[in-house]
Amino acid sequence: MGECLRWELGALWHVDPVAGRLTCAATWRWPLADLRALEESRRRGTLSLGDGLPGRVWQAGQAAWITDLAEEAGLGNGAATSEGTSDEAVHGWFGFPVVAGGEVLGVVEFFSREARQVDPELVQVTSRFGRLFGRILGDAEQEQEAEREQEAEREQFLDEAATAVTNSGQLLLRELAARVARVNEMLESIVRLDRSDPEPSARPPGPAGELSTAHRRRSRGAFTLKMLSELTGVPPGTLRTWERRYRFTHPSRSAAGYRQYGEADVARILQIKQLRERGVRIGEAVQIVSESVTGIPPEDPAAVSDPASESPTDPGSHL
Repeated sequence: MGECLRWELGALWHVDPVAGRLTCAATWRWPLADLRALEESRRRGTLSLGDGLPGRVWQAGQAAWITDLAEEAGLGNGAATSEGTSDEAVHGWFGFPVVAGGEVLGVVEFFSREARQVDPELVQVTSRFGRLFGRILGDAEQEQEAEREQEAEREQFLDEAATAVTNSGQLLLRELAARVARVNEMLESIVRLDRSDPEPSARPPGPAGELSTAHRRRSRGAFTLKMLSELTGVPPGTLRTWERRYRFTHPSRSAAGYRQYGEADVARILQIKQLRERGVRIGEAVQIVSESVTGIPPEDPAAVSDPASESPTDPGSHL
């Protein structure tokens, strides 16, 4: 604007509503104009409401034009010195407010080394420009204010989230500690029960001794076929085949009709499994285990001694 309208020095003043003062936000100088001292004084200056030419424009809220600063009433050399113009031959001055919503946001002023006659059309145009500039500047300030509010909200959210995470972590740690304590209590209870087992001598020797304390304690009740298979590693189908062919186990039945086995059955099946792993045929293994327990052969000696009774498709033949 200063270059197009042939002014030689311009300054943009910003209203600080908190401090109630004008501060210089920016300056422009025509390169060939020797007005460095005046520019520097403007750049460092601050003005109150009604103080100096920009302060008067701020106070009045409308444009002002001075043809010659040296001749203007009340703006003699002393006044020129207060404007920082005593060392340079400046005469013409023009200023207009930057307005938004009826509030002055800033002041724009221009200097010229020549006296400048009032240009009513320029005053009218710059007044409209001041309102347009004010809307732009006001929108920018509102956006900055909105950004500051958003940043403050974001920081508050992050603080609250960090607090929530910290509290949640503490709750999780307390819950984890409580669960660990309960597990420790359970382990201690198992150890106490194991130490107080009243029947250590009743535990079967050999493979049956491989049963864990929990399995031994549970075996005082009854095992289902599935449980028996899990304990011995022998598939349920093979166990049913052995029972049907060799009758060396005699499971009872539950009220629902399911097979129920005891600890002795587990021990016998484990012994048979060991014999099978050593290459002993299933019929001979059943006979050996049955005689070692009862002193008499199984109920069906023919089935035990008949090699043909153990077909290649027998699930037990793969053990």
